[in-house]
Amino acid sequence: MCMDCGCGVAHGDPERSDPHLVVETLRKMAEADGSSLSQVLANINESAEKDRAEHPDEWAQA
Repeated sequence: MCMDCGCGVAHGDPERSDPHLVVETLRKMAEADGSSLSQVLANINESAEKDRAEHPDEWAQA
């Protein structure tokens, strides 16, 4: 269960060994940074947009 695979399930077990992103992992990131879940997601989005502009070939669809 994960946010990144397209299954639409945001919650899962963050202790599993698979590399998928779940809300529980994002919450841990927010707590470590003294931030909120919303801010972590905004930061990820902002970073992705910047990287997309700087490295368009990496973001091209296969």
